[in-house]
Amino acid sequence: MQHSLEIKERLKYQRVSWIVQRGGWMAMGVISFLALLGLLGGGGIFSDKIQINEAGSWVIHYQAFARYG
Repeated sequence: MQHSLEIKERLKYQRVSWIVQRGGWMAMGVISFLALLGLLGGGGIFSDKIQINEAGSWVIHYQAFARYG
């Protein structure tokens, strides 16, 4: 197939680049989703925990995941 532009096409490199980009976008999406759930920071549905004894005389609030810093 004759092209009008004299540009060397590296289609194999381009396809690999697209796959790597898609993988990066998916990884960023997964990390964002986990952060929204509270697995990577304060807040969120999985981050804060509460323990109440059977008599209801005491309540403990704590973070489910320990973090450094």
